Amino acid sequence: MQNLRDYLLIACLGALLFFPFLGQSHLFDWDEINFAEASREMVVTGNYTQTQIDFRQFWEKPPFFFWLQAGSMHLFGINEYAARFPNAVCGILTLMLLFAIGTFHYDRRMGWWWVLCYAGSILPQFYFKSGIIDPWFNLFIFLGIYGFIRYIEQYRSLKWLVISALGAGLSVLTKGPVGVALVGLTVGIYYITTRFRQFPPIWHLLLYILCLALPIMPWVAVEVSKNGTWFIQEFFTYQTRLATTEDASHGGFPGYHFVVLLFFCFPASTFAIGNMAVKQHRTPQLQTMRKWMLILFWVVLIVFSIVQTKIAHYSSMAYFPLTFLAALRIREMIKPTKLEVILLCITGITIGICMIALPIVLQHPDALLPYMQDIFTQQAIYADGLWMGWEWILGVISIIVICIIAIIARKRSADVVMSALFVSVMIIINIAITIITPKIERYSQGAMIDFLEEKSQESCYTEIIGFKSYAHLFYGQRKLEDTTNPLYMKWIKEQHPDTTVLTPLDYRKLYGQWLMYGEIDKPAYLITNARKKDFLEVRTDISLVESKNGYYFYVRQPVKQP
Repeated sequence: MQNLRDYLLIACLGALLFFPFLGQSHLFDWDEINFAEASREMVVTGNYTQTQIDFRQFWEKPPFFFWLQAGSMHLFGINEYAARFPNAVCGILTLMLLFAIGTFHYDRRMGWWWVLCYAGSILPQFYFKSGIIDPWFNLFIFLGIYGFIRYIEQYRSLKWLVISALGAGLSVLTKGPVGVALVGLTVGIYYITTRFRQFPPIWHLLLYILCLALPIMPWVAVEVSKNGTWFIQEFFTYQTRLATTEDASHGGFPGYHFVVLLFFCFPASTFAIGNMAVKQHRTPQLQTMRKWMLILFWVVLIVFSIVQTKIAHYSSMAYFPLTFLAALRIREMIKPTKLEVILLCITGITIGICMIALPIVLQHPDALLPYMQDIFTQQAIYADGLWMGWEWILGVISIIVICIIAIIARKRSADVVMSALFVSVMIIINIAITIITPKIERYSQGAMIDFLEEKSQESCYTEIIGFKSYAHLFYGQRKLEDTTNPLYMKWIKEQHPDTTVLTPLDYRKLYGQWLMYGEIDKPAYLITNARKKDFLEVRTDISLVESKNGYYFYVRQPVKQP
């Protein structure tokens, strides 16, 4: 009965944290809009077996997350709330799972500390209010790893072997083979460090492979029967490119993910470091669990430090082991060490200063201008962020909380002090996400999306020229009939008589060229930015409609036939 009350309380906590204000800001380019558009096209076309972008095959991601979003869109309509709702549900399920595992391996207090460390840290909370794939992807990877932990602990329990395999298989169906690779690397390193004790028999491995394939093969079989094996080759080509090149300028230095985890998984990161630095007496079962979490943490950190494309959420799988280590440290803590207090102050006050500086600086673009070298940024900083003038107070409150915690940390009960810390950060971050995120969005893409939403009510075409975006598809409400327009098909045939060699990506690129050069039957609005505006300015048949915050909006009218 006690556990039931705990789970209900966790569900209520998750609902309060994750469900409100999900649709308050526009979806962000690229990932959020990209994924929501794929789901919108599933709803519009009724084709749920094939992932599409611009109504052409999109081979970069498997369909599971889009099924969730499409289902949500059937419930709530095609909007931002629906796109983010599945991750809010994932947040509640994740917190419940952490409580169950923490309670099983230690006690109820450990379960609650793991929940607080996860929900009370910056990025772990933020991602459950987003529309990206990673929360579900990470949950399935973690099930794959934890299932294998229990498989070993319970003397090769087939139930947990199947759970592990299904979790790994669902991770592949959600985002791709990186999921099973992370499970395999973690398990493999564990066996290497234990000199292959309790290694599974061959028939267990075969059963694992079979169960791993169960979630994946029905979709692959349907896709191959309809479209052949081409998409599999393109999918693996894309995954290789992400690992070996800096995709779309998303590069970074080797320690990129360490910095992300240190500052943006605050305050759990402080005590995870403390766990690694402080030796504690633990039961064999808990010591084994800690070993698994350390292996998982370093596998994620090292793998994504090697991968050339550097994006913050790539290392989000590390949130599970990092918050476990933090929770374990706090559960065993009598009082924090001086190192932990110093790290808490340095990291927390730095974040607080950034929270103070950001709204103040953005409200004074003239002061920023001399430091801006990029022409688009120079114009974007003059966007109306709709600041109310008091947002900097959140940073001041954060610094005050951190200072109070640092002063009393070594004088009061660790349970009371740490509870106050994580609950305070949980509340402050939730308020900051709700208030500040929509304002930041105004600078990065607000003018473009406002224009697209306005034009979506007209009979016209919209297209992005000179930079990558998916906003014109989702917010411009691209229609299937636009991409199969007879004039477009005729123009492609003229430009490329052998259309059999064209890929879906080729068709998406040619669509913009058709709107610029081909015969059209309604106005085509072409959106570019300050970096590329010269490309359209030289055209006498294309006129500027308006420019705003670094975006330039042009129109090409159809030529009336004599």
